[in-house]
Amino acid sequence: SQAFYKQVRAKLIEFMSLHKLEFDNVANQSNYLDTSQMAEDGTWATEVEIIATATMLGTSIVVFSPYGSQFKWLAYKPINLSPITLRQSDKCMYIVNKYNHFDPVVSF
Repeated sequence: SQAFYKQVRAKLIEFMSLHKLEFDNVANQSNYLDTSQMAEDGTWATEVEIIATATMLGTSIVVFSPYGSQFKWLAYKPINLSPITLRQSDKCMYIVNKYNHFDPVVSF
């Protein structure tokens, strides 16, 4: 649901700020959060934010997304933030990227 996306976005930005170096490495770019405009409402999540969300939630995220002329399942796993120990779930979240918008997958 869209009800809590602003709160989730704010928590994600806070989490990424706390682990700035790690997510700069994921993005292969220094000061990623400063240049990504992710704190701005309307900015779409990239693979970096999906990986950050997977890390923050401690679960893999699988996205059904356009890939060339077809759709494919793309899996994103949490990164290791050692020495911080985050519990990782053996479950995962499934979402679909439709028209540059993410929605939960509710059936296959």
